[in-house]
Amino acid sequence: MSFRPTGMSPLASNHLRVWLPLLVEMSANSPFHDGRDTGFASWRSVMRLGFPSLGPPPYVESFDDYRRTAAAMADVGGMSFAELPFWDVRPHPRLPTLEVRCVDVPADAADSAAIAAVVRALVVTSARLVEQGDPGPRRSGELLRAAYWYATRDGWKGQGVDALSGRMLSAPERARRLVAHIGAALEESGDLERVTTFFDRLATRGTGADRQRAAHLAGGFYAVVDDLVTCMTDSRTREEPDGAGGCA
Repeated sequence: MSFRPTGMSPLASNHLRVWLPLLVEMSANSPFHDGRDTGFASWRSVMRLGFPSLGPPPYVESFDDYRRTAAAMADVGGMSFAELPFWDVRPHPRLPTLEVRCVDVPADAADSAAIAAVVRALVVTSARLVEQGDPGPRRSGELLRAAYWYATRDGWKGQGVDALSGRMLSAPERARRLVAHIGAALEESGDLERVTTFFDRLATRGTGADRQRAAHLAGGFYAVVDDLVTCMTDSRTREEPDGAGGCA
């Protein structure tokens, strides 16, 4: 997603960062590792958070502030490249784009399309708020790390941290607040029905992690693999012109 002034991108990430745990929850799809159930809905995200430069980006006052923080991390070996850090939201050093990197890997194409629509609407909404002079909510990295932990463990069906209020809220309640926040951008892009249908699917059958666990309970890891193949090749997940498809 492009912005007119490149320097706007880090300030837009100030708005995005509080919603990143919810993106992890809605995309959770890696409950197993090394032949066992980890107890987490998104073990892939847990592994990523073991690196010092992965996770939510810092709150920054300006593009220069962003660059100074990234350079300081690179100087102490906390990241490889100051120009292209590994935070879960990062602006490109030369192009007017913003990259969101926190999501897990859904097997369902309809889910992936809906999550992409959410991210696009979040970026559009954030950019507009910056243009209006809003630098974004100043929330601590510690609170966001706690929100990530709940998101990786419990996925969609658990209670999680609402980084805006600091309260424990269910994922569906935070999703309703998200739709209220980005609804105008979703309507403009024609994605509102796609996203609300996706949230309805999550309420009905959970995330990919829930689906994998159900398959494992029914037939072990062979059943998990077979179900992933079915999910990734089912024609319903490829057609979905109106947001009504998806594995069930």
